[in-house]
Amino acid sequence: MAASALKPKNKKIPQDISLLEIKEYFGSHLNGELCPSCREMVETEFGKTLFYMAALCNLLNLNLYDLFLKEHSKLSTLRIFNLT
Repeated sequence: MAASALKPKNKKIPQDISLLEIKEYFGSHLNGELCPSCREMVETEFGKTLFYMAALCNLLNLNLYDLFLKEHSKLSTLRIFNLT
C-alpha cells in the first residue's frame, strides 16, 4: 500500500477556460493511499467529530440526517459552481 503524499504546486489556468472545464484544473494534493496508522488516526478523528456533531444536534433538537440532506441539496443546486 502506497503512502499518501502532499505535492503542493501552482497550476497554470488558461484565461479563456469555461466554468465547466475549470474543475479539471483543481485537484487534490494527496496522491496514493493512507498508511494503516494514518488511516486509523483519521477514522478516529472523524468518529470523534461525528459523535460531537450528533451530540450537539441532540441538545439543540436538530435532526442530523435532515441537515445532511439540506446541505446535499444546496451542493446539488450549485452544480458546476461547486468546485469541491
